[in-house]
Amino acid sequence: MLGDKIKELRNKKGIYQQELANILSVSKSTVAMWETNKREPDLETIKKIASYFDVSIDYLMKWEEEWDKEVEKLNQEFEKSRKVLMKYLGTLFDDDKDRKSAYELIINLPRLNHKGLEALNQRMDELCRLEEYMSICKELEG
Repeated sequence: MLGDKIKELRNKKGIYQQELANILSVSKSTVAMWETNKREPDLETIKKIASYFDVSIDYLMKWEEEWDKEVEKLNQEFEKSRKVLMKYLGTLFDDDKDRKSAYELIINLPRLNHKGLEALNQRMDELCRLEEYMSICKELEG
């Protein structure tokens, strides 16, 4: 939260709440309320705080960190999905050439445009139907 970030920055700089209050032309109790997340500074004060501590408003508001965390989370989810897909496709293809094409498609998945994703979805549907067909054939043979 914003108050936690203000307190962290103040402590790193080695100043007391009263010193920060004087710099920002507010009372010490106002700074204390911010740091305990009971109140938040107005936009102009946020700009002054960011300027004083030489950080961006995004950093101060944690928007940057939250975005980075979200991107990292999405990357991890994508990597897990990619590994599952590669394993799945590897079991579907007996032919090394087809398997290699499927792997390349998955590796390049982030670069696909909308039409490319549609084509991939269509191919995955075909593969699922093929797997169902192969499964039924095996049951009939057994």
